Amino acid sequence: MFSDSEYVTFHKVNNKIMSNQSFKTLEQELPSYLFITVHKSYIVNKNSVTGLKGRDLLLSEVNIPVSDSYFDYIKEELF
Repeated sequence: MFSDSEYVTFHKVNNKIMSNQSFKTLEQELPSYLFITVHKSYIVNKNSVTGLKGRDLLLSEVNIPVSDSYFDYIKEELF
């Protein structure tokens, strides 16, 4: 999931869905056992993460940046 201004875009394998819900609202509503915030603009499904390279989370075909403020937490939670 990626936040851009007032819209949130959900990325699926071959699909995108756009929503006008706020990032903060979705962050609070998504189950924390399945989703994790990795950047002020990105929330990812924990099951989709395949690795960590530098400051990027690796998902099947996409690299998602991890912000400095989330980096240590991400390493603890996922690796």
